[in-house]
Amino acid sequence: MRLAVECAPSLRMIFVRWVSMVLALMPKSAAALQCAVAAARGPLIRDLRARLTEVEGLYLNRLMKTRDANEGLAAFLARRAPTWEHV
Repeated sequence: MRLAVECAPSLRMIFVRWVSMVLALMPKSAAALQCAVAAARGPLIRDLRARLTEVEGLYLNRLMKTRDANEGLAAFLARRAPTWEHV
């Protein structure tokens, strides 16, 4: 409870700033805002897609070759708790 009380003023301030930002953007052109958002997100999306390919490789080529991965899937399908071998 104490943490909530201590965080309340900062959460309130964040909310007030968010509302003021939204109010400032409301009269702007929706088309211009959409383009600005797309431009801002572009690098993030490219990085995410590149990283996703890397993580997918780890998942398929490393994790799914372990006995634990197969045990996890088998346990899920059999609706039972897995027995991990940690290999």
